[in-house]
Amino acid sequence: MKTVSVLVVIADEEHRPITPLVNRMKAAGLSVTSVMDDLGIVRGHIESAKLAALRAVPGVVGVEQEEAVQLPPPDTPIQ
Repeated sequence: MKTVSVLVVIADEEHRPITPLVNRMKAAGLSVTSVMDDLGIVRGHIESAKLAALRAVPGVVGVEQEEAVQLPPPDTPIQ
């Protein structure tokens, strides 16, 4: 299965305390890498097949897939 990196935005009313909500996201398949409590954002990795289950967790407002950006080395000619 393909694993994707995601940012999960949580609802303000679900923001405090954040631990029970993070536990529900983990139960949906999210491997949490960081919790930005003040911003209401959780970052992690999840199998792409489990994205719908993560979006269905009560208190989750949005799930955005992070895209990787690769810059060329500094000595590469300008295109």
